[in-house]
Amino acid sequence: MNRGRIILAPIIVLLLGIVMMSQSTVDVKANPIPSVPAFMENEYITIVIEKVNNKEAHVVVDGVYPMKLAEVNSYLYFPIPKEALKGSIAVSVNGNNTDYEIVWNGTILNQNFKYETIMGTLPMIAWKVPFSGEATIRVTYSYTIHVTGDFTCTSFKTIYAMGTGRYYMTYAKECTAHVNIWVKGFKGYKLTVILTSLTKFSETVESDMKKFYLEKTALFGGITDDLIIVLEKGANANKVILKNISLDSISAGKGYITGRLTLTFENAGYTVELLGAELKGGAINVYLSVQSVANKTGTLTAYSVPVNFIVPYDLSSNVSSVIVNIYVNGEFQKSILAQLGSFNNTNEDKNNEESLGWSLITIPLVAITAVLFIVMVSLRRRF
Repeated sequence: MNRGRIILAPIIVLLLGIVMMSQSTVDVKANPIPSVPAFMENEYITIVIEKVNNKEAHVVVDGVYPMKLAEVNSYLYFPIPKEALKGSIAVSVNGNNTDYEIVWNGTILNQNFKYETIMGTLPMIAWKVPFSGEATIRVTYSYTIHVTGDFTCTSFKTIYAMGTGRYYMTYAKECTAHVNIWVKGFKGYKLTVILTSLTKFSETVESDMKKFYLEKTALFGGITDDLIIVLEKGANANKVILKNISLDSISAGKGYITGRLTLTFENAGYTVELLGAELKGGAINVYLSVQSVANKTGTLTAYSVPVNFIVPYDLSSNVSSVIVNIYVNGEFQKSILAQLGSFNNTNEDKNNEESLGWSLITIPLVAITAVLFIVMVSLRRRF
């Protein structure tokens, strides 16, 4: 007897048999009554994405899938992001942990398949359920994702492989996925949720912890859309009003250009972080992140924050001046034309002036001392 195999996608996929119809009084256009080796009406998924820093975010996925299995030793496949291979994975059946393996190829009805997505081929968790009847499957996994993009527009992106229904024939009356998406530490970011290629919704995250809910239902078939989540930080993502940006110093030497900026706000309710600096096209681009501080009371007096930056510099280029472009939260703010070393010359000139002043005093004193010495020697000889 052939062993029934089903694919358990992040929304556990149902492998259903085709109903055998008689050729007499059956209307094939009527609602079918399938004979199924597995059946599932609802699935419950929670996805938590927490920002660690500007370069990393931690993702935890917890899915619960109540289903009915008609055959013993049914095989279940569960696609996961590639990053999860370096994270943690746990699988349980009716509350009992079960062993699993990681595969890149599965088998359905003696046909091999790979789980292909717009983010590439995904690996799959695979395991057997050694009994038939009702089963509650739970899959939990966690992983780390990294930022992509440049300094002006960065984003975190991940996938939940929900569209397993496109890989085989299913025949379910209805299956509904209930997805809760929690984002932490992404205030000011734009969250976009995409079902394969169609944007489901897109909005700005307004608080440090925010919940979003998504419901997807498939009628008479499996869900065919993967869930893509993008958290983007770019222009207009977090508007900040600055009173002033000044370039206090800039100088070149020993293969580097170093500079110092000062950002002035209306109050102290902001933090400033240097994302990076680059020498590009004869100009220095400085990228800054400015965030409002939650629950911090800012005074009404001006508040200034210094920021130092450094970029590699080719001494053979003999550049005497440079344009400094400042970007805040991905949005261009200001350009400043500066002479390299001109700001630092102030202290050198002051030191030179002080040295000259001391010279003007010291030289006459030495001369007077010498004359007095000669006079005293002459007087001693006379007496």
